[in-house]
Amino acid sequence: TDGILGTAIWPGQRVDVRMADCEAKFIILRENYSYYGTLREKLQWAGARIRYHNNHRN
Repeated sequence: TDGILGTAIWPGQRVDVRMADCEAKFIILRENYSYYGTLREKLQWAGARIRYHNNHRN
């Protein structure tokens, strides 16, 4: 579930990321919103500093 601010992930632990069984409607507050950009920022992946143009917005 989302809403968790943060947790530690240790070597050997597994993280599963999958699509939910239900749909959700979101309000896009930024013009340049990118789901994957937000995911990179939340997970603090190195690619988060790189901006990609997203042509797949709903």
